Amino acid sequence: MGNTDNKDDAVIAQSEAAMKETIVRSYIGWAVAIFSITVMILYFFCRYGTAQVKKWVRKQMGFVQEQALQMTQATRASFRRAHDSHKMAD
Repeated sequence: MGNTDNKDDAVIAQSEAAMKETIVRSYIGWAVAIFSITVMILYFFCRYGTAQVKKWVRKQMGFVQEQALQMTQATRASFRRAHDSHKMAD
């Protein structure tokens, strides 16, 4: 019986070590991604100047807002259709 407990403890320790390694790799991946994005942003500011970058960011934000508006309208329409079909079922 004691041998099984030792095997279980070894498996638990091994899985905990693997989990910790996965978490550390995840943190390293996020750190590299954030660093890369920061370097890209700094490069664009240095390369193209603040005014050009602000203009580009505003353009992108306008695009994102338009996409969000379209998604909101589509969601409202689908809820409305679901609500109407539910009312008809009653």
